[in-house]
Amino acid sequence: MKLFNSFFKTFQNKHNQKPNQASEKHDALIKAKMESITASPYYQHNLSLKEKVVGKVVSKSITGTSGFALFFSDGDWVATYLQEMKLTWEMGNGEFREDLETLMNSREYGNGYDPLSVDRPYANQVCDLGAEIANSHGKEIATLSFGERSFNFCFPDGMELDTTIVPTIDKKYALRVFWEQW
Repeated sequence: MKLFNSFFKTFQNKHNQKPNQASEKHDALIKAKMESITASPYYQHNLSLKEKVVGKVVSKSITGTSGFALFFSDGDWVATYLQEMKLTWEMGNGEFREDLETLMNSREYGNGYDPLSVDRPYANQVCDLGAEIANSHGKEIATLSFGERSFNFCFPDGMELDTTIVPTIDKKYALRVFWEQW
């Protein structure tokens, strides 16, 4: 018990301390990475998605193993799926195309449902795409956030569909999505 109390006190002290300031070198690395992302054709392409979906209300969704689609209250939809190791998208209105469901279930990519053996956020949790994405139903898209290979749909109250591309146990890559605070 004494060992536990000692560990707990040390652990608690570290979490009660104010965070350290980032070094100028660290700030420069972050700035360079942001400039690299925003200069990429992938980022420029995804900016056009932002213009198309901000303000739309998600009414329902469908999911696959390598993508998902959001359907909006105005009849529009957006399909997202992995292609060439990046999350890509297509917009449409009315009937959803079957070929997009095939892309959302690509055999080229793994299934990200099971916990992962890599050090990533939520790695020890299962990822139920349907359940995670259903949290967006009835909510308006506030903005998008962008990474090197994926993008996130962001909603009011600071919530987002956080998308990541991760390696799986079967040596493939997979899409994982979690409803989280941004």
